[in-house]
Amino acid sequence: MSAGRPYLTATLYAPLASFGDLAVGGERRSERRPTRSALLGLIGAALGIERDDAARQTQLANSYGIAVQMLAVGKPLLDYHTAQVPHGRTGRGGATRREEIGGDKNALNTILSSRGYRMDSFAIFALTERENAVAPLDQVQAKMQRPHFSLSAGRKSCSLALPLGPRLGVHATVVAALDDHRRALMEFLKAPAMAGFSRLRLAPGEISMDLTDAEMEEADIREIISMRDQPSSRDRWQFDLRSVAILRAGG
Repeated sequence: MSAGRPYLTATLYAPLASFGDLAVGGERRSERRPTRSALLGLIGAALGIERDDAARQTQLANSYGIAVQMLAVGKPLLDYHTAQVPHGRTGRGGATRREEIGGDKNALNTILSSRGYRMDSFAIFALTERENAVAPLDQVQAKMQRPHFSLSAGRKSCSLALPLGPRLGVHATVVAALDDHRRALMEFLKAPAMAGFSRLRLAPGEISMDLTDAEMEEADIREIISMRDQPSSRDRWQFDLRSVAILRAGG
């Protein structure tokens, strides 16, 4: 293992967050931790990568190693959701909502579903740059501070309640990088204006990261799980399985 490598660390907090789990029928549940696809979407929004830019979306999907540490997993919230759509709709149609539903209210169906969220999910994450990355880490850091598009914690409705506070530095391991970011974050939250965050009882929790990165760093792996959050087709909204290492407490 090398003496050190660059890591870009950042904070992710929102009163309501949603990190897409497998969608079955009308159920749209949320994972308990930020998914790779959600964080790549956040990076893409910061950089200004359009959703229909297939080439750059594909490049983005393979640009960074990602590790996440939970400081508070938050509480689950299931929202009952209804939406009206035209009869026989096979996909999105119409440039506006008015065009989509048309003028005949009797020609509409009502779709029922449940949307999952996490209340007060609080995480920090670390990025490492891979070969042929869509942007170097210093550029990602700059765009996190002045993003091209609005940033969110999963769904667009889940606005961030703290700045990302990106920090770029060289560390021996991802655990060291996350420890450094967490210490700086805790100092920031000691400010009088941040007193309300004391109710969250933040504490260093589990770290999840790409298995290949964990093995390269010779990390102390507690278990290996599978998550379907590696983007494979942005047009068809498809995701591949990836192996995720969950590290033991303390590294």
